[in-house]
Amino acid sequence: MDRLDLRKLISAITFNQPLYTNYIAEQFANQHQQNHQQFPFWPFQATRRKMAAHYWFRQVLSNFGIILTVGLLITIPFYTDWREVLPSVFMGGLGSFLTLTGFIYLPAFYSNFMPKLDTSGGEGNPIKPGRIGQKVQTDAVSHPDFDHYFLRFLKNGSVSTTSSQ
Repeated sequence: MDRLDLRKLISAITFNQPLYTNYIAEQFANQHQQNHQQFPFWPFQATRRKMAAHYWFRQVLSNFGIILTVGLLITIPFYTDWREVLPSVFMGGLGSFLTLTGFIYLPAFYSNFMPKLDTSGGEGNPIKPGRIGQKVQTDAVSHPDFDHYFLRFLKNGSVSTTSSQ
């Protein structure tokens, strides 16, 4: 297991990976791109909802599953009868899940994940003031006919699709 895989494993156990800004932005972009290809008018709000569902049903449940599995692997050698172990595992797991939800998953969702999701993708993505001018300059250089059509529109009040030059 190389160093990168060990970091991912530690990040998954400590529940840090779903809260990284780069991870949220990358997941949002991938999810939106995938859905936008399938449905051309896919809104950003729908991707936001899918990301929230992914947080709860994929990230939270897999994190809790890892914690529960590690706990089971530690306690199984001490018990010989499964009928004895299952009720205690179920009750302990339920209590642990409620505690983790109240003290880790919910606060992280509302105070960390959702604000980062709102600012990292879609309509909530803030635009830096200098970036707008740079984008227009780049487009103007890469599309020289834009000036021609824009000036024709200003003079005539309309734009024709055929060139009369």
